[in-house]
Amino acid sequence: MAMLLTACGGAPTPVVTLAPPTSAPMVATSSATAAPVAAASATQPASPTSQPQPSATPLLSSSPTAPQATAMSTPLPAPRVIPTPTFLPTASPRPLAVVTVAATARATAVATPRPIASATRGGASKERIWDPRLDQRGAVLIPAQVQPGQGYWRLVQGQWFDEGEPPFGGQHHVFLDALDQTGKRQVGVRMQMASLDLKDILGHVTTEAKTGESYAANFPMYIVAPAYRVEPADGAPADAVTGLGLGSIKVPDLPTLTSYGFTWQWTIAGQGQAIPSSTPIGAGAGPASALSVPTVSQRLAAGQRIWYAFRYAGDNSPIEVKMQVTPPGAASFAIWTPGDVQRWVQGNPESPVGRGAPKADTSGELFWTGSFSGQDIYYVVADQTGPYTGSFTLQVSGSGVAPAGSGR
Repeated sequence: MAMLLTACGGAPTPVVTLAPPTSAPMVATSSATAAPVAAASATQPASPTSQPQPSATPLLSSSPTAPQATAMSTPLPAPRVIPTPTFLPTASPRPLAVVTVAATARATAVATPRPIASATRGGASKERIWDPRLDQRGAVLIPAQVQPGQGYWRLVQGQWFDEGEPPFGGQHHVFLDALDQTGKRQVGVRMQMASLDLKDILGHVTTEAKTGESYAANFPMYIVAPAYRVEPADGAPADAVTGLGLGSIKVPDLPTLTSYGFTWQWTIAGQGQAIPSSTPIGAGAGPASALSVPTVSQRLAAGQRIWYAFRYAGDNSPIEVKMQVTPPGAASFAIWTPGDVQRWVQGNPESPVGRGAPKADTSGELFWTGSFSGQDIYYVVADQTGPYTGSFTLQVSGSGVAPAGSGR
């Protein structure tokens, strides 16, 4: 067993300062804090040459360095398949403080597992892979509450990593990943770590490309379970996992350096619905392929732009365009006339006639109003902006407005 005071291999690259829940004391960790990794083939870090000094400042790490994978003498458990998400009540929390070691030990050796990460790579997942040791550690899945046809982040894999278990032996992190509908890694998705009751938001990180690594982001842990809750937080509904924290199955009340790995995938509830709530990359990529104004919430991938079209009578009647963005700042919109499009196609700089402006009394809402004297097709162009990806709803209204653009 390794204590949190044990030096870990390498130091995670700081991204966001993480404060532990206010109701729990910080567990000291050495200055050679372990850095999370994603591949078991990385080089063994050098052993420290001097006595590590304690530090109680939690740091979020985004680019961990991999320690050398070591063989285990105890086989890992077989993942348990949960075919359909069902609501599970949140476990009653224990005190978050580190307490005296419990005398009771529970067995950890079960059947050899199949690779969990490969269950979701390269295609949409139909089953949820859930490591049975998560139940032994008190982790609880809280499924998202969604309606048919609604897009949400569905947890498709969950795994627990014991002390010394490759590839994260000696680490103390929650590793996170996000996939699109085809199973490809989605960058720019904001992830959140919070206290069990969500009263304390402990930090945010965003998923990164991290080519060749098993996970796209991570949070360090400093408190014995149950202490933490993690989930995507880009404004869309999402499955959450709570009851996380340090500790082993044999000795749950000591701050043993153990880790978790979770992967979410963008999913449409009740597949087969006529209107999805995310736009494939390439759809609505320009005025010639502009989409009709959506009737449900949409997501924008990092750097994505989508063109929407509407028909206008040209009678100078007012047009009102509203966009509600979650989280605020994750998207913007501009209004393009046919003349704006023509000048842009001819090689001139973009010069839309109008842009969405923040509404003072509503967080995350952008609006534009105006009118035109020409009957034609006009456009609303939505862009992903800021460091986070997110979702938005769009409304174009007015007596002279009619649908246009291709259907979804």
